[in-house]
Amino acid sequence: MTPQDQKSILTIALYAAFADGDKHDREREEIRRIADTLAAQAHAPELGGLYQDVLLQRVTLDAVATALSCTGLRQLVVRFNNSITFKSFQDQTYSSETQQVKR
Repeated sequence: MTPQDQKSILTIALYAAFADGDKHDREREEIRRIADTLAAQAHAPELGGLYQDVLLQRVTLDAVATALSCTGLRQLVVRFNNSITFKSFQDQTYSSETQQVKR
């Protein structure tokens, strides 16, 4: 995996984590796990800078996705994004149900 691929995957993961507007510890932990795994390889991207790039919208999702070097990585990112989105949906659903029960 190229350094650009590593940067793109982490950036897309950050976009997915921020997509619902909520801050979930599980999402943060998963991104940190991915970053730690990539850090074992040479030229690992700096996570703090990527957070800033995403939050300040310095990069677009389209540009990052097209920077991936192969179809296999693009498919991996789609699966990863679906996983994060599903987990966020589950958290939101559980939170809504819990609030309704408390009323």
